[in-house]
Amino acid sequence: MATADHVELVARHGGHHYDNIKYGYVLFALSIIYLVFRQSALIYYHKAWIRSGRSTTNLGLVNTPMVYTVSIMSGIILILEFFNLNIEEYGVHLKRFGRLAYALTPLDLVLAVRPSPFQLDNYLDTLTLHKWVSRIILALGILHSMGYLVKWLAEDTLEKSLRLLNFYGVIIFVLFDVLLSVSWRKVRSINYTWFIGFHNVVLFAYVVLIQLHARPGVTLLFLINMAILAYQYVVRLISTKSFTTEAVLKAPDSNLEIVQVPRRLLPAQFLPGCHMRISRYSLFNPLFWLLPSHPYTVASVQENTGAFAKLVVKETRFKIEPFEKYWVQPYFRSSLSLEFFQTAENVTIVCGGSGISFGTPIFSHLLRKQQVENKDIKLSCIWITPNVGDLFVLKELEITGIKIYVTRSATNQEVIEDPVSDEFELQTLEDDFQIQDEETGVPELDAESAQTTNTVHYGRRPDLGRLFVQNVNRTIDYANKWIVSCGPPSLNEECKRLADSYKCRYFGENYAM
Repeated sequence: MATADHVELVARHGGHHYDNIKYGYVLFALSIIYLVFRQSALIYYHKAWIRSGRSTTNLGLVNTPMVYTVSIMSGIILILEFFNLNIEEYGVHLKRFGRLAYALTPLDLVLAVRPSPFQLDNYLDTLTLHKWVSRIILALGILHSMGYLVKWLAEDTLEKSLRLLNFYGVIIFVLFDVLLSVSWRKVRSINYTWFIGFHNVVLFAYVVLIQLHARPGVTLLFLINMAILAYQYVVRLISTKSFTTEAVLKAPDSNLEIVQVPRRLLPAQFLPGCHMRISRYSLFNPLFWLLPSHPYTVASVQENTGAFAKLVVKETRFKIEPFEKYWVQPYFRSSLSLEFFQTAENVTIVCGGSGISFGTPIFSHLLRKQQVENKDIKLSCIWITPNVGDLFVLKELEITGIKIYVTRSATNQEVIEDPVSDEFELQTLEDDFQIQDEETGVPELDAESAQTTNTVHYGRRPDLGRLFVQNVNRTIDYANKWIVSCGPPSLNEECKRLADSYKCRYFGENYAM
């Protein structure tokens, strides 16, 4: 009887029941190797940057184009999937699709951790890779499920999908398909908050149900995934603080606001460009953990005295009201490293709409290095904004030296035809302003006047290439010559293209969903 059972087991699984386990662990091991290499390369690169004073020293170690990284990763997965190809036992490869997807999940979760555990990495690059890894996992999971549905249909055994352990997989298949459908930008932008909520539900269902569904089991990977999730939420629990807003400053004809938050929420020292994430839900509300918090760049610099730091916020569905209680994860490091601020010699900053909250603290910090530390930094800051009413932001932040381009009429606020200007939908006239129509040109200002006067131009979106030349040509060495942009993707893409053409280093942050 035992022999008969043994023969039946071999026939059922074809002797390959445990074959796929090693492929999952190989992919998991390669994920660890990638993370170790990435962190080691970043440490080595930043040390080389400090030693040489040049941002391009050993840059190739950490500046691999995303398309190369994703292509290499996809190639490795395809090799693992079809290694030792067995067409007759194609079910082995269908199972392998699912196991490789789950083995890739720890890497995906680590890349999504905020604040990033990579202390020297640009979290925006990490987030981009996280999105691509998630897409690969979705593709592998859907291929696994579709393959088995086709197999069962061909064998006229579709009822197997209703068996409990298999049905867990069917649930994940349906959730994956729905998530893939609502991930398109136009769909998810309808209500981004609830898209993230659904994303989180799918994530938890996937991590847990695959542990129940997989045969052989994936207990080790399940425990690792749960540990990463637990770390993420423990960090959030420990770091989250509550605060009550003070004044929310507004101006007519502007959809920008300045929100004052307690300075005590931030560390004593922080680099320009840091962020905080704000939620209206308390720690004890399940929606705090399910729905996303809202990221805002700190528009103040550490040298600002006073009890409050300032945020520049665009009016959206999420409104920050004065004298209301909110919960905040208060400090996410700047994506720009300390080495950038120590070695930059030529910096052109371009802001779109509420992206001014990212640009002005960088501009103020570098301007202070000019004036207080006598650093020879060639500096320019350009702000493109749709409404003249938005200019109150600069007065409240006490910022001068900005070139401002208002893309709507100064008198009637009608939009001047510009295919790009309408894209400034971002998450988010005093003595120190020199008002100019676009047609009148820009008056020549000496260096001192340029730092104490904001020049305002009305009309079309500016010719960025012409404006960039005025600053980037003031120095020759490209290693520490930067173009920094913060705004919608179209603005950042144009700035990146111009930075490449002028052989400048580039950094950008998208202020859009």
